[in-house]
Amino acid sequence: GRLAELQGLNGEADLKRLELEALPGDMGGPVFDAGGAVLGMLRAPDLGGRQLPQDVSFSVDASAIRALLDRLGVVTASAEGAGSIDPVGLTRRASMMTVLVGCWD
Repeated sequence: GRLAELQGLNGEADLKRLELEALPGDMGGPVFDAGGAVLGMLRAPDLGGRQLPQDVSFSVDASAIRALLDRLGVVTASAEGAGSIDPVGLTRRASMMTVLVGCWD
């Protein structure tokens, strides 16, 4: 996907609009830059009854996530950019830091 806008549909500074067709199971997953740094977290849009085009997705900015974790007393760390990683390497890196979470009654 690609970054389409630096804010949400209502001007939210902590949201980024992406040109990306995301599946429901993708929500909560990391959004990476070309070097493998986490830029944010994919989130389900709050549509308020609106219908969006198929290739519109949103991510919460990493700085907003970090600020929330800091307020909750969770220690975070930042990594320096690593240049560009090939798609296979980026997929490998993503698979090492994500897990499938299943919920049921």
